[in-house]
Amino acid sequence: MKLMIQILTVVLLVTSCGKDDSMDDPIVVDPCEGIVCNNGGTCINGQCNCPEQYSGLSCSDPVTPSRVSITKVTVSSFAPLSSDGLGWDTFDSADIYFRVIDTNGNVLYTSSTLYENAEYNNTHTFTLSDLDFDDVTATYYVQILDRDDVSNDDYIFGIEFVPYAFPGAWPPQRSTTPGENQMTLDLSYTF
Repeated sequence: MKLMIQILTVVLLVTSCGKDDSMDDPIVVDPCEGIVCNNGGTCINGQCNCPEQYSGLSCSDPVTPSRVSITKVTVSSFAPLSSDGLGWDTFDSADIYFRVIDTNGNVLYTSSTLYENAEYNNTHTFTLSDLDFDDVTATYYVQILDRDDVSNDDYIFGIEFVPYAFPGAWPPQRSTTPGENQMTLDLSYTF
């Protein structure tokens, strides 16, 4: 019996002193655990990969665009009569085009498209490929005019335009408030 107890003790000691396999498995730590990437950012190897409009450790800092472009100007309606109560042209409707001026009145851009005899309540679209603003915080004016062959062109209406007017927001369109004169600017941003 004493021998039996000694054998059991040896067997228990041998089996209890066996190799611990759990020490061979490395502990895997996710480098992105606890990392929060805001505004659509994603964590890669413990660092936030931010969309182009944001920067910073957690993608929380808005980036000012280096350029804002107007890609399309849509005039949905304009006043059927001029401010003096007369029609825009003597015998027909307005011949509309648009231009952009700065705060000093310098003409920066004039559209090459002209809608002759434009109906005041129809939609007229000017598609562009080259109207870029590098000074994205400056103030500009987008104006709709009636081309006159006899006298100076008539101002129909316009809007004040600051390309990057809403820090942290990059709206794809900017529109006039609803009313008789309606215009929408389609925008794109370069960062």
